[in-house]
Amino acid sequence: MERFLTDRLILEERTMNDLDESLNLDKDPEVVKYIPEVFNIINDETKHREFVKNRIETNYPKDFGYWSIRLQETNEFLGWIFLIPETTNEFEIGWRLKRESWGKGYASEAANTIVKYALSNLRVNQIFAEIIVDNIASIKLAQKLGFKKDLELENGNVVKYVLSN
Repeated sequence: MERFLTDRLILEERTMNDLDESLNLDKDPEVVKYIPEVFNIINDETKHREFVKNRIETNYPKDFGYWSIRLQETNEFLGWIFLIPETTNEFEIGWRLKRESWGKGYASEAANTIVKYALSNLRVNQIFAEIIVDNIASIKLAQKLGFKKDLELENGNVVKYVLSN
């Protein structure tokens, strides 16, 4: 899996070495409030650990999966970003960062890097993000990256944003 250095960040394959930091990231209810499958298990340590462990250990196709996001200056774990195939033609992107990292442009920097890589190097034709309608920050980021609202899911509670090459 490709490793990236941006102006401020290191994006590298998420491994089991990132498990505890990933679990701690999820323990902040503000961080996971728009992610029901995580929010509903964060108080059950065993289920939560197994959920995150399974995500880390999943064998995604070459060049796809989860990247840990770290600050270059200190190597501090800030969160993660993923790009995974859903179908042959559709690839999902998502991100999660520690609350202390919000509003500093880190998610934008990481997502922009992965999107450019996917469109240019991996020849991905379409990337999508499914975002809960109340998650204004993620919607703004998707729009900033050029994603367009495609359709509403789950009775209008989730919106699918799409970026086509």
